[in-house]
Amino acid sequence: MIERSSIKHDKGPLYLYYLRDDKYCIRLSSRKSDVRKVRIWYCEKYDNKLLKINGILKSVEMKKVYTTNESDIFLGVVPFKGITFSYFFELIDESNNSLYYGNFSFADKPFNDVMDMFDGVTYLLTKTSIKANKGFMGGVIYQIFVERFCPTDEVSENWYTAPIKGELRTNGTFKGITSKLDYLKELSVDAIYLTPIFVSRTAHRYDVEDYFALDPLLGTEDDFKTLVNKTHKKGIKVILDVVFNHTSANHFAFQDVIRNQSKSEYKDWYFINKYPVKIEKNANYKCFSTAAYLPKLNTDNEMVQKYLFTACKKYITEFNVDGFRIDVSDEISFDFLRKLNKLCKDLKSDFMIYGEIWFDPTLYLSGDMFDSFMNYRFYDLIRKILHKDITLDQFNGYLQDMYSRINVNAINSILNLVSSHDSERFFYQVHENYDLFKMGYAMLFLLPGATMLYYGEENALGGSTDPDNRRGMDFNRNKETFDYIKRLSEIKHIEVFKYGSFNVVYCDKDIYVI
Repeated sequence: MIERSSIKHDKGPLYLYYLRDDKYCIRLSSRKSDVRKVRIWYCEKYDNKLLKINGILKSVEMKKVYTTNESDIFLGVVPFKGITFSYFFELIDESNNSLYYGNFSFADKPFNDVMDMFDGVTYLLTKTSIKANKGFMGGVIYQIFVERFCPTDEVSENWYTAPIKGELRTNGTFKGITSKLDYLKELSVDAIYLTPIFVSRTAHRYDVEDYFALDPLLGTEDDFKTLVNKTHKKGIKVILDVVFNHTSANHFAFQDVIRNQSKSEYKDWYFINKYPVKIEKNANYKCFSTAAYLPKLNTDNEMVQKYLFTACKKYITEFNVDGFRIDVSDEISFDFLRKLNKLCKDLKSDFMIYGEIWFDPTLYLSGDMFDSFMNYRFYDLIRKILHKDITLDQFNGYLQDMYSRINVNAINSILNLVSSHDSERFFYQVHENYDLFKMGYAMLFLLPGATMLYYGEENALGGSTDPDNRRGMDFNRNKETFDYIKRLSEIKHIEVFKYGSFNVVYCDKDIYVI
């Protein structure tokens, strides 16, 4: 007997969305091994009278695409060119008994009234569904920590310091990156993702003081334009890391608050709990985490939006960058993100926006905020299976659950990773075990999604947690890892790995075949 309480479907972006060419994807989940087959029955909403008389229903069979540790996930595609379609599900168990589900109610026979069905308004669905950005699907995105990648001339004396401290300044530059474009091309890189490049007082530059000025320690505007232009000539795109959740405490607006307190014209740019405002531990204003030097911006404030959107426009129109990675994006207002999306797409229709999301991304993949996200869930699963914190069967269930929660249009664009500037280096994670290193990277490159390769990983660069994971780049090749990742990157560009899906053929405690 089908467990009714396990049946899940609603009209949210996870369960109902537009695909393309007048086709709509519908998702339903049930208890694992409970439902043998599912059909979607549907009709034009405004044919209700004809439905009752003639039974003018059409149907499509759903496919069981994913099996998690607890649930089976069915997906179905409904072709429809009208205004609104009404639909319900026929759930068939192992004994061939049917149960019908529509409008959050169950019945033993098919529905013949649209009031008992779910409905999909096509105009709204087409306006709120994420669209596949083919230029970034299945690509290899190379993350560069700009301060530590490559200098213009000789490396600074402290370049190879290990372990490295966060406040240590080295001499990486835009010109240095430009000089290594052939190296990146050899790795079949499709885009470079640069950590923040704006005026700041730290090596990481997530404490932005001026959104309109490039940090002169990295080079001039002409240097950056040259980098972008030459990168584009190599067929490589440029993504900027942008910080909208917070500013530096040295930002002009926050400094005005410090000087003028409650009389400051910028006081509503931030979240002030009480006055007087002081930059000190246990700050009396909201900030990123507990970092008093990073006061949190009020991204619902119209003046904040105008200020940041003007900066965004500059980097798209004057420098021709191809995308943004938005730092701490799940703590920024939806209103801001929707307006930002529209601004960027109006300026450049194929502009790519990645969100930094460590948890469930569903809310952000409705087509009006992000095109993709940094998939830290993938990072977590790879780490756990290689450390044997979970079994292969559990890994399989969690992995399928992860993919089942992503819009089909976005699956090949999600930014999978096993390390970044916010995590331990992968070679460190696997205790310098080459077999585990290769196993992790094989899964990273060959499972659906784009691949994020953190600088130096191809040479097994070491480093524990932040800040030691941000060491100076070493271009002396580790032949074993470099050649392996180079080959994986070549394979990633085969069409089936760029745009395809996956099926689990076999899984037990020792073997995983896809």
